[in-house]
Amino acid sequence: MQAQWNAPFSHYWMAKGYYNPSFAGEGSQIRATVLYRYQWTGIKKRPPQRMLITGDMPFLFHNRLHAAGVVAYYDVSGTFRNSLLAAQYCLRQPAGKGFLNIGLQAGGYTTLPSIREASVLPAITPNRI
Repeated sequence: MQAQWNAPFSHYWMAKGYYNPSFAGEGSQIRATVLYRYQWTGIKKRPPQRMLITGDMPFLFHNRLHAAGVVAYYDVSGTFRNSLLAAQYCLRQPAGKGFLNIGLQAGGYTTLPSIREASVLPAITPNRI
């Protein structure tokens, strides 16, 4: 079992589709977002880097408003690499003066140790009494 690893972006409001797939097709045009963060540049051993690319667009199908999107995410933090590639779908139902959005996301998520940096970790040995 693994927990979710959310990206801590300081401009999170620009990447709503990363956090919630029901934001796909929120506007009436094609939308793309690219965020890049290179943190702590003075650190010599792999400073944290994050990149997020999202894109979505609304479309009509059988007289109903739908939306499709894609999310790509890459993160390097210390000795771990995390990546996500997912497709998004959203059904937009008119509700009163607005819309009720129902979103789904499916894709692949990996969390891997960086082999190149794994050798710099100190060996853990049990205490002997």
